[in-house]
Amino acid sequence: MASLISLSCQFAYSFIPALDTSRKACAEFDLTPEECANIGTHKYSSSEEILFDNTGETCYPSDDDIVLTIKFINQDTLIYIPPVGYEIEFKRISDNHFEGQFTQPDGKYRWEDSITFNNSGLVIEASSFLVEGNVHLCTFLVEHKFLSSEQQS
Repeated sequence: MASLISLSCQFAYSFIPALDTSRKACAEFDLTPEECANIGTHKYSSSEEILFDNTGETCYPSDDDIVLTIKFINQDTLIYIPPVGYEIEFKRISDNHFEGQFTQPDGKYRWEDSITFNNSGLVIEASSFLVEGNVHLCTFLVEHKFLSSEQQS
């Protein structure tokens, strides 16, 4: 899908964490520079906007800094690991854009999310649903910007 394999491994922006240009996944999976920059564990600043709130009291945004891990399984599949430790699988929709779904272990809530990678980090649109009755509770737009790289994987 990505068209320039040499750029996906060797292109780095001055305001994002330094890329390990030998990272096998970048070349092997033909990732975009933005996807490659987000591989591993990074600390991001967060800015959340509520796009939909079912009752006006359902959504609780947080602008706290966050540590996230992104692992690519292949060109079209990534694993997203938020601080709560769940591993959520996302599938490629297009370059820099992935969608995933996750039902919490208690079975009460389902999340439908999209991730879009960009030069400064990533943007997530996350919608939560009450599983019983498939009730849409809220939708957030969350912008995560690079603060630091804690480890590369």
